[in-house]
Amino acid sequence: MAQLAEWPAVVTCAPTLDEARDMLLDAAHEIVAAYRAEGREPPIGGGRVESLKLDIAA
Repeated sequence: MAQLAEWPAVVTCAPTLDEARDMLLDAAHEIVAAYRAEGREPPIGGGRVESLKLDIAA
């Protein structure tokens, strides 16, 4: 799974890291195009990053 930290609504997943990067870039371009097609500017900036530790039982 890949997600833009600055824009959490842009999420994708792929089997490899390189593919995830490509798909994430494509998803970002698509969402910007969708906002602009609606006559709105995309809400860029203002993101926040947090670490979360997960303990998963086997």
